[in-house]
Amino acid sequence: IILFFIVYFVAPILGFLSMLSEELEINFNPFDYARITDIDYTAVVADSEENGGKIFVTERLTFDIHAASKDNPFWELWRDLPEDTIDGLPIKYKVHSVKQILDDGTEIVYDESPKLYWDDSDYLSSSTKYGPGKWYHSEGPYNDYKRQYECLLFYVDGLYREEITFEIQYEMHNASLRYDDVSELYLTMYSEDTIKHLKSFNGQILIPNKDMPKEGNYLAHTYGTNSNTFEYTESDTLNPGYHTFSFNLDEDDLKFKSYNQYLEFSLLAFNEDKH
Repeated sequence: IILFFIVYFVAPILGFLSMLSEELEINFNPFDYARITDIDYTAVVADSEENGGKIFVTERLTFDIHAASKDNPFWELWRDLPEDTIDGLPIKYKVHSVKQILDDGTEIVYDESPKLYWDDSDYLSSSTKYGPGKWYHSEGPYNDYKRQYECLLFYVDGLYREEITFEIQYEMHNASLRYDDVSELYLTMYSEDTIKHLKSFNGQILIPNKDMPKEGNYLAHTYGTNSNTFEYTESDTLNPGYHTFSFNLDEDDLKFKSYNQYLEFSLLAFNEDKH
């Protein structure tokens, strides 16, 4: 009776638990991730009354990829673009280019995909015109039901365990606004999940000398990290023709409180220098 019970009841249960354990390992393995770890960020202000507070951004970002299984690699990576609304005006993005940067400096130019897809099954059954080597800008506002997110996707060729670097270029609209008494440049560079695994974040914000307020007519401030702010330097010689705000944050700097998980920069211009 005992043997019958083990064969017909215990063994199937143990088998089911074993399968469940394997399934849980695949789905919840802590090494199943694709994280952005290192960023070089450059924003160039192109200020005029006609262009809606336009900012040109170039980012070089490194992903650390640890898929849990060789049979379930990553086919897409993504860079979330913050969906800010400033005084009722939403930040708008336009992506210009995406390049993969190899270790030897070789650049692989990605083309824009004509289609948005999130599922591996959709990707694997598609023709090569959808990827790999493609990118797609999924425009917000966020709507989970429509699978609509403000982000830039990179369609890659089934990555398992490696680091991969991209350079992206895009523009932002409505990043600077003018009020009656002041004008403000406000950049939410990274926020929420995108900052949780950063090891380095190096940034520059360039303002043309002709548009840079003179000393006494502006205030600059940064937001985020455990200190609620982070240090920056200013230079008129680092990039000829521009006033440059720079910051270099390492892993010790990139720790965040629960209520300020973002990296932001603000410049307020007063008096005759508001633009």
